[in-house]
Amino acid sequence: MINYQSILVVTYGRSGSTLLQGVINSIDGVLCKGENSFFIYYLYKAYVELLKTNAHQGLSEQSPWYGSWSLSPENYLKSSSRLIREQLLTSENEKGLLAFGCQEIIL
Repeated sequence: MINYQSILVVTYGRSGSTLLQGVINSIDGVLCKGENSFFIYYLYKAYVELLKTNAHQGLSEQSPWYGSWSLSPENYLKSSSRLIREQLLTSENEKGLLAFGCQEIIL
């Protein structure tokens, strides 16, 4: 039984991550793709910045932070999750998986 829907293998080069990717891919209903230039990390960084911006209380129309309270971290997470899924699962036969993810190498 699979306890997780997402897999993210993060390590450094020449550590056996591609071997681990192959082992993970031998599990029925699971797909772990290769490196993607760590695009998921940059989605996370954008989320952190959104949280900082959302914390400002620019209530006046004259405030440089006016409207910042209306940004929705929850909507961003939902949208990012959908985006990651759409980017990693590109064919119809990949849509019904139990778990999916990718590996990334940190330099």
